[in-house]
Amino acid sequence: MGHSIQVPSRDTLNNWAGAAWSYRSQEFEDVTEQAGAVGGWQIASNQLGRGRYAAVSETLSIGQVTITRDRINLPIGQETISPGGRVSLFFPLRSEGGWRVDGRCETEAVIAMRQGLTHLLVAPGSGSELLHVEMPASLLALDTKESVIQSRRLRAEDELLRDWLLCLLGQARTGGELDASAAAALEEVLLMRLSSCAGAFSPSPSQRISRSAAIDLVSQLERALLEVDDIPETFGALCERWRLAQSEVAAATLAAFGQAPDRWYRMARLNGVHRDLRARSRGLTVTRAATRWGFFHLGRFSGDYASFFGRHPRETLKAS
Repeated sequence: MGHSIQVPSRDTLNNWAGAAWSYRSQEFEDVTEQAGAVGGWQIASNQLGRGRYAAVSETLSIGQVTITRDRINLPIGQETISPGGRVSLFFPLRSEGGWRVDGRCETEAVIAMRQGLTHLLVAPGSGSELLHVEMPASLLALDTKESVIQSRRLRAEDELLRDWLLCLLGQARTGGELDASAAAALEEVLLMRLSSCAGAFSPSPSQRISRSAAIDLVSQLERALLEVDDIPETFGALCERWRLAQSEVAAATLAAFGQAPDRWYRMARLNGVHRDLRARSRGLTVTRAATRWGFFHLGRFSGDYASFFGRHPRETLKAS
């Protein structure tokens, strides 16, 4: 299970040759810490791969345009809700095994756009990198009354835009400067290129990515588990508790994460324990957290937890 947080903006505005800008780099050592480097997003994250989590997020804001690059070492699952009234363009840079967006697999070089308030379940593979640029929809003269999610193959023009955005991040990282004439027009040129990129998406409803009932089922199950104290120990018991067909849930977990249901359910329970240990409520012990999530063989649980998260549960509890 995930932990939903939002990152407030603590940036100090600087003056980069006359253009208002801010840059920051953040490192995260736990999946529950990272909610994205762009303020206003709601993100709940689960760890889906074994090992110590490590992520780096860089954010460059130029006027009203925000450019972010995220690098994450392990497979994760993220349920995201984007801010309303804004447009986001996404360039997946790398992901071993591809990406899953609301159950849709993206293995080719693509660019995606989210317009308005959107709700997605995203599952990148191991060693993922993502470039994300966001701005107010009003700057692109786009209507955000409806939530629109689209994806298309990358064009040569998109590759040039992507590489330029990466160069801007690199220049900010090294503290380089632009000449006065270039900096004065930077935000305007950015918006011109981003507007052209957004305009290349098809307005046809048939090209929009829809959220399937299977994805909603997975999300509903994960939320339901947060609301009960006696979590079923097995996937079969889970389905019996809520009177669900095992084949239906299996199809949903495969679509959402590419995971068999038993494996998904065990990871969901391990993430639930991890989240509880990170929260460190009064009187919490490892035993209480483990048994709440249906782990009753504590020696086996401790070994499984350490193998999955790269640390023992007592370390997580103390570190929190």
